[in-house]
Amino acid sequence: MIRGLYDRDAAAEYLSTSPRHVDDLRRGGKLIAVFEGGKNKFPREELDRYIASLHRST
Repeated sequence: MIRGLYDRDAAAEYLSTSPRHVDDLRRGGKLIAVFEGGKNKFPREELDRYIASLHRST
């Protein structure tokens, strides 16, 4: 793994969600992946951007 890139399972853990949900977010254009080592991987900055885009509950 290149430092700062997360595969779908690691991205799911980082986001506290399931790998399937990460796939849905990628297919829906809400998470941008890069293709590295034959797999889609997610830069940490992209995961942080997605987290920041979420609405906070009050």
